[in-house]
Amino acid sequence: MIPEVIYIETTNFCNANCIMCPHDRMKRKKIVMEDSVFHKIISGMAGIDLSNTQLFLHKEGEPLCDNNIAERINYVCKKLPKVKEVGINTNAMLLTETITEKLLNSGLNLIFFSVDGTSKETYDAIRINCHYDTVEKNIKYFLKERKRQKKNIRVVMQMLLTDDTKKQKEKYIEKWEKYNVEFYFKEMHCYLDGGNSTFVEPDFSKQIRCCTDPFRIIVYYADGSVGACCWDYNNEFVIGDARELSLNELFNGERIAYLRKKQQELECRDIKPCNRCGRVYGYDKISEY
Repeated sequence: MIPEVIYIETTNFCNANCIMCPHDRMKRKKIVMEDSVFHKIISGMAGIDLSNTQLFLHKEGEPLCDNNIAERINYVCKKLPKVKEVGINTNAMLLTETITEKLLNSGLNLIFFSVDGTSKETYDAIRINCHYDTVEKNIKYFLKERKRQKKNIRVVMQMLLTDDTKKQKEKYIEKWEKYNVEFYFKEMHCYLDGGNSTFVEPDFSKQIRCCTDPFRIIVYYADGSVGACCWDYNNEFVIGDARELSLNELFNGERIAYLRKKQQELECRDIKPCNRCGRVYGYDKISEY
């Protein structure tokens, strides 16, 4: 099997403190991934057909907190030229003109901008420590330069849907559609312990669904440990170490096979963090864009 999505957390530092994110509960040490670990991860993907795989250089942190993020993107593009897409998801607060220029010339071909709402009041109440006016200015500059330099980079404007932001959805589209972007709207979900979910409270007495993450994704954390869940912010279910195993060995190994079996059997009550996840014990979901 080959993953559909690969996450590489080059840093788990973040400049924001968003209301839905469990980042402040993260027990892992906050670090920037060492170059030797990053290079080992990429070399572990050599020879694998990634033409149908998206590779994102972010996970728990804000990717722009990694001062070398553009160089890392460029490294991936050179070493894995056949990967389907290389992208990041950013709150854009740190997206200076200098970083914009580096990203535009890095080989990046997909970027998500997480912007919730169309007003300072709504946005600033969700994305704590970020500022709407600055984020809007930074994104507009990026979009202007993308157009001027004729860069073929897909831009996705992402908005979480809350009682307040739902009222601004049409205005949001009207505001950004002229910049040749795509849109990603998703209901506010629980993110394990993040809270603020707009879905029905899960019932942890019975697992009702099989999670697709272990069959689709792989997550490389900043210290080189590896997991199989995009919500597992502490990597409680470790499937291996990138410094010892290749992508093929990790994604097709015994540890992840055990997790897949337990998910299919709906028997995850003894597996952390699955046993407290609203996606398998409830109806939380991550929408498609």
